[in-house]
Amino acid sequence: MQTAGDQVYGPKFLSVSVSPSGEIQEGSSVTLTCSSDANPAANYTWYKEDGQAPLIVEPQLVFTSIQPSDSGEYYCTAVNKVMTSATESVSVDVMCKCHCRHGSAYFTGHRV
Repeated sequence: MQTAGDQVYGPKFLSVSVSPSGEIQEGSSVTLTCSSDANPAANYTWYKEDGQAPLIVEPQLVFTSIQPSDSGEYYCTAVNKVMTSATESVSVDVMCKCHCRHGSAYFTGHRV
């Protein structure tokens, strides 16, 4: 007899999140996290937009100092032995810090 703990299944309820939430300022630290319910545990791979090469094979993609060039759509793929893959995406929009005029620095945010 098979118990609930013995059941194997592919990744389901795949979700991606951005931390911190809200506006993302240039130079800040940002973490993208991918999670799912899977047995056995899933392996996670991050891609940017239609990129062929993976960025990282980890549940989290961490930017220690995010830049406007990092803006875009990021995809997380979850894979285990049961299911080939499940994919979710998240959009990252980095606000730019910019402009110095007349010797006094000030910052304005605009979308890149």
